[in-house]
Amino acid sequence: MKKMKFNMEFREKLKKRLRYSSPPRVDHDCQYLRLAAGVELVEQRAKFLKIEDITLQQRSNQPRPNGVNLAHLNKLKNQLEGGKQLNYPIFVSVDPITGKKILEQGHHRYQAYLELDYTEIPCWIIKYITRDDGRNSKLEFNQIHGRDESSLPHGKEEAISYLNDIKRTESSYFTKALDIEDDEEKKAKISELCRARLTGHYDHLSSQSMTEVIKKFMKGYCPEKVSNLNSRQVAKFFKDRHFPENNKYDFNKNEIHYILQQGKEGSYLGLIEDLLRKEMNKSIEECKETGGDPALVRQRFRKVKICAWSYTTTSASYDKLKKSRKTLERALTIINKDDFYSPNTCIEKIYHTPQSLMPVEEKDCIERTWCKKKQCFE
Repeated sequence: MKKMKFNMEFREKLKKRLRYSSPPRVDHDCQYLRLAAGVELVEQRAKFLKIEDITLQQRSNQPRPNGVNLAHLNKLKNQLEGGKQLNYPIFVSVDPITGKKILEQGHHRYQAYLELDYTEIPCWIIKYITRDDGRNSKLEFNQIHGRDESSLPHGKEEAISYLNDIKRTESSYFTKALDIEDDEEKKAKISELCRARLTGHYDHLSSQSMTEVIKKFMKGYCPEKVSNLNSRQVAKFFKDRHFPENNKYDFNKNEIHYILQQGKEGSYLGLIEDLLRKEMNKSIEECKETGGDPALVRQRFRKVKICAWSYTTTSASYDKLKKSRKTLERALTIINKDDFYSPNTCIEKIYHTPQSLMPVEEKDCIERTWCKKKQCFE
């Protein structure tokens, strides 16, 4: 394994541009850049890249079933807000055709910088080369950084995903074992091969947990993978797809789009109703000044089109994600049917943000429209 210390120039840039501690702490001086076999640096020093220029590909580059872990993310954010440095920068590759800078490793660090409004972040630009042992370079690189102290350790679900990825990308690895005719001997050989690949990457797992991982893999279990998002990510998703501005009433179209976290629809809806009430009172005052009829303004606001952008931060599986969406739809159905407490509130559309990485959902949002005749979302 290659190791490379952060050079002094890089440390000085970090201190100056990212508010890192000065003088450099001892533990910062002894941090190393870890590269697995099959990975090379394009440049021998880190670069500061604009955060909006970095592209995420979580389906292939994020091995964790639930995407970003909020507890770990908050820990990194607290470090940055406290003026401390993150021990490792982010690793980025460059697509040779499109030139896009693709985030390979460091999703939590990237998200921490993003949520704290950093415009530039330190990155190592890498490229993958063929390994002598035939292993998948990208796959091994993602696994090795699951052991770094700055990273969240990989667990049993990640281990099973790793074995499934080996089966998918390195088809010859299990070939000889699968040719064994005796079933017991075949199972023993496959188990031995699995343990050989898990050793080193997953030594922190107990022997019992390691055995459980191998048994689940051999039974065909494939972990579901959900990307839990925050409101900033959801807003960017819809902005990139040219949706109207979030939480802003459009008078000409008489509609408003807003972000709605699943499980908190009551409080979110209250905020939207307050916003619309302020817009209506403002329009009424303008109407009075011009000699118009305030009743017409009220009538217009009774027909305002409300569209919700739905997301969740806590789903651990695709099934739980689907249940969370159904629960949201039931809650909004009750609100739409209510003619006593909120007679003028009607959510006409729900756009569910795609969050399932495995099984793969379409990249476009899932649209649900309120049917007045059937009194349900379709």
